[in-house]
Amino acid sequence: MEAQHRGTVTVVNTLGSGILESPGLLRFLPELARRLLGEEPLLPTAAVYWGGIASERSHLLANLPSLLIRSTVGRKTLAGPTLSSRQLADLAARIEAMPWQWAGQELPTFSSAPTDHAGMLTSAGVGMRLFTVAQRGGYAPMIGGLGYVLAPGAAAYMLKSVAAKDVWVRPRSGRLPRR
Repeated sequence: MEAQHRGTVTVVNTLGSGILESPGLLRFLPELARRLLGEEPLLPTAAVYWGGIASERSHLLANLPSLLIRSTVGRKTLAGPTLSSRQLADLAARIEAMPWQWAGQELPTFSSAPTDHAGMLTSAGVGMRLFTVAQRGGYAPMIGGLGYVLAPGAAAYMLKSVAAKDVWVRPRSGRLPRR
């Protein structure tokens, strides 16, 4: 932090930038892109129901059992289908008391692939995390990423994985293309 403060190093994900990952802010990203950048987002945003807007709060409360519920302050995430009726009632009361503190999203749908589990061929949820790198002319996709097998059951909604491996896309010639 000292070196960053002095300016002797550059940190891409600086202290305080985590605010940009707040589920409450996700709801407003398309409008922010339009107003601040004068552009439409290149990719659609997943539907987010923020408790701070009455109509969205109604949807959030009516659909708690089928949503992924995230706190906008802190990192608490709850999967609606895993909660008991008592836990759902308690969560609804917390949302009613402090609606701005909660946002809901549709549950993710995962790809699946055959995996070996205890010597048996089974199907498991899989995911891939890909990255881009900043260059002078914009951003370029990296030639690899991280592939992972998701934990079974409700843990998958929290993106908990049981195995992860680097994934590389190799050109046919064996050499990287020139830029």
